[in-house]
Amino acid sequence: MTADEVLAPPHPLDDPVDIDSSVVRFVIDTTFDDLPEHVVLVAKSALIDTVAAVFAGLSSELIDPLLGYLTSIDATGNRPIIGTAIRTGPDKAALVNATLGHALDLDDTVSAMPGHPSSVVLAALFACPEVEQASGSDLLTAYVVGFEVATKVGMALGGLHYRRGWHTTGTAGIFGATAAVGKLLRLGPDAMHSAFGIASSMAAGLRANFGTMAKPMHSGWAASAGLTAALLAASGFTGSTSALTGDGGFLNVYGDLDTQPEVLLGLGSPFTFEQPGVALKRYPCCYAVHRAIHAIGQLRGDHVLDAATVTRISAVVPPHSLDPLPYARPKTGLEGKFSMQYVLAVGLLDGDYGLRAFSDDAVTRQAITELIELTDVREDPAMSPDDPEGNGASAGTRGAVEVRVQFTDGTIASCRVVHPPGSPASPLDRADLRAKLLSCADHGGFPTERAEAVLHVLEHLDEQASTAHLLSLLAGEA
Repeated sequence: MTADEVLAPPHPLDDPVDIDSSVVRFVIDTTFDDLPEHVVLVAKSALIDTVAAVFAGLSSELIDPLLGYLTSIDATGNRPIIGTAIRTGPDKAALVNATLGHALDLDDTVSAMPGHPSSVVLAALFACPEVEQASGSDLLTAYVVGFEVATKVGMALGGLHYRRGWHTTGTAGIFGATAAVGKLLRLGPDAMHSAFGIASSMAAGLRANFGTMAKPMHSGWAASAGLTAALLAASGFTGSTSALTGDGGFLNVYGDLDTQPEVLLGLGSPFTFEQPGVALKRYPCCYAVHRAIHAIGQLRGDHVLDAATVTRISAVVPPHSLDPLPYARPKTGLEGKFSMQYVLAVGLLDGDYGLRAFSDDAVTRQAITELIELTDVREDPAMSPDDPEGNGASAGTRGAVEVRVQFTDGTIASCRVVHPPGSPASPLDRADLRAKLLSCADHGGFPTERAEAVLHVLEHLDEQASTAHLLSLLAGEA
């Protein structure tokens, strides 16, 4: 494939309005009764997981500049910043809460997208001025609809969109936020078309910002912009009726040779929550390193891993698996989240990938710096024989990852992993989710008793007559 071919946009469809109208009809027509039981169960698990990620984000290095920003612009309003006594305007609440949800890279991921839809969609819904008037089943339906639109737009874009440097969480995620809020507001067809049209001019997010605070801000921007697009449309602001798939529309401009607008005709058939599923993270870092983390954990269980007896530790991964992992020698905790070399060194030294494993102090330890020099990371088409060029699944799911440890006596131990814990093939159970939420609440300073109450409400969300109690629980004290 030549450079010109890679950069060539897809051809516009003969009748793009049909696909755009199909998306609008899906958003408007889908009811709670249309959701399969399994979809509701997985959606509630994903909601618990997302709230956990926001709790953890309350103690991240992002919280001070985010709240400082709100103070600097005197952003007043009545929408809560989760876990604080702060109230602000809807767009700012969506921005801050979604950014906190992605702050530690602990929120969910859909590899087929590829991206992190839930922090975007849920933050937009929680910030919507009408959310307290909705029932729990209304909120769940809007969340599932938004999640479905975000993930299917990402799938329609194709893998080359991400390969070119776009961050799909920001570019496709905005349409999930728009759809979810539009559903909650009960927008009609014309207004929903306009909302998507407005959103299409605000989609953004670049992988160049991975390893910086701007990366989680992609989630915040998508949530804020998507909410704004829906609220503008509800107020009569207009946008194109073919902004998703028309000539010069989103998929035409942001897409590539592998873009397939027809994917959007399959919304809900099946739901993404059913196939290919959602991964709920066990480790607070880029999903592209989770299989390596699990592999070295397995090796620790079978062998004594000691820097004094190890001469080399390596990871062999499928092609393009290192695209989102640019930091061979990270200098900050944020960079460490996107470093295969760092997680290998941590596996050898500590074996602990908890919420404090990706702090600046942890990354800059002398012992870690020395161990990183023992690491070897390379891509090999043999690790993904069905996709040797890495054009299919995402960096976290294509093929397999193999970690090898070489000892001073010349022996080599290895472990190959296809599905890490938390993946759709190896999902977290209720006990895992409860432990994650309470651990994240403790880490973020959110009261345990209140976190337990939040968990109970989310587990029974479809039985709640109103979301007001949930929002009051989440709006903790300063």
